Amino acid sequence: MDYISVTKTNRLFWLGRYYERVSLTLRFIMERYDEMIDSDSFDYHKYCCDIGIPDVYSSTEDFFERYIFDISDDFSIRKSADMMLGNGMVLRDTIGSPTLSYLQMTVYAIDELSGKKMPIGLGLQKIIDNIMAFRGSYDDFIDDDKIRNTIKCGASIERLSFCLRAH
Repeated sequence: MDYISVTKTNRLFWLGRYYERVSLTLRFIMERYDEMIDSDSFDYHKYCCDIGIPDVYSSTEDFFERYIFDISDDFSIRKSADMMLGNGMVLRDTIGSPTLSYLQMTVYAIDELSGKKMPIGLGLQKIIDNIMAFRGSYDDFIDDDKIRNTIKCGASIERLSFCLRAH
């Protein structure tokens, strides 16, 4: 039985949390974005309150732009993606370069979409596709159950936390 250091376990756990946060938040935002386009009825104030993030946005459009793309916003999807990638880079020897590449492609896809005019739905789907490719890659190519299960544990806790707050 191989030993995994506490530091590495912590990074694997947070890698799981951040990748799941990016995935869940993007899916949730995609649904709300469609509502906004169809009826202009998305209440971002309520979302911020439900999720437990500061409501620092000036309009619905400002919310979507900054909450998705602003790396200086500690609660943004882009900031979570940056934290996800940072953990992945430190764990490159553990998760492998091919698996890490999906995290990098996720961040590139977010940055590529930033500043583009709406609608952004297809671009958001590309980001989700990269996240799902990461999930498939670590599930298929990381042989060590402890490593894989630590990532999954972090993802499961993030999913539970998000679902309790968002619904």
